[in-house]
Amino acid sequence: MDYKALGLVAGIEIHQQLDTREKLFCHCPTTLREVPEHDGEFFRYLRATVSEMGEIDRAAREEMKNNRKFLYYTYDTTCLVENDEEPPAPLNDEALSVCLTIAKMFGMTPVPQLHVMRKLVIDGSNTSGFQRTGLVAFNGCLPNGGEIETICLRKRLHSGSGTRSSVSIASVSRWSRSPPPRACTHPKKSSPLPNISAWSSAPPAR
Repeated sequence: MDYKALGLVAGIEIHQQLDTREKLFCHCPTTLREVPEHDGEFFRYLRATVSEMGEIDRAAREEMKNNRKFLYYTYDTTCLVENDEEPPAPLNDEALSVCLTIAKMFGMTPVPQLHVMRKLVIDGSNTSGFQRTGLVAFNGCLPNGGEIETICLRKRLHSGSGTRSSVSIASVSRWSRSPPPRACTHPKKSSPLPNISAWSSAPPAR
């Protein structure tokens, strides 16, 4: 099979946990706990809700028909945010700084403003029914010529033991007759990281 003639595009998504001092959307520590250490529990029946587009996801609707009861454990390192009893706190600065550092290493362009998106999941992996993800940067490259489309920052749940932040990197390789990927022009090590809270309508100059 001639992959170049087909214009095949193959990609991979990589997730890396961050060992930050606090969690992504609250001030609890990121210490991972053993299940027997829990000091409480609660349960949830998750329901599919209408998205920003005014529709209910078909897969979520089918999952809701199972009417599953999900049991969650609480620890002295979890809080009301993780229990979905309190709104999320602002995004963790340390996790964002790590994500921007990785983006700079790949010569990526930061977004003008970071907005946390919600992905509907009612398989029990999130107490709120939503996975919260923010697109941080895009359009990067690897030393071997591969492309990196996006880098995101999101909350990752560990069943029964709490959450940690996770960097999600989407890498794409292309086999086609188009021109080769652009050359990497990585920023100098001495250049400071952009202040994402100060971004307005356009990203800072690279």
